[in-house]
Amino acid sequence: MATNEPRAPKEKPAGNGSDPNFNWRGVILFAIAIALFGAVFFARNGVGNVEEIPTWKFDDFLEKGRIVSTTDKPLE
Repeated sequence: MATNEPRAPKEKPAGNGSDPNFNWRGVILFAIAIALFGAVFFARNGVGNVEEIPTWKFDDFLEKGRIVSTTDKPLE
């Protein structure tokens, strides 16, 4: 016959009282993913100040020497 002894209550694990099933690896991977999305977002904005200019203004800058022409020497 089975004995009728009450079971002892389960003891809480020692430590700082946090949930033992908490996944720190998931939190770290989530933070890395957010950082990557942020980096992609900021990289799409371009480098420096880029201003579109009309063709006539480009030709004017080229004649005045404000833009360097590469037709004088071949690309290396």
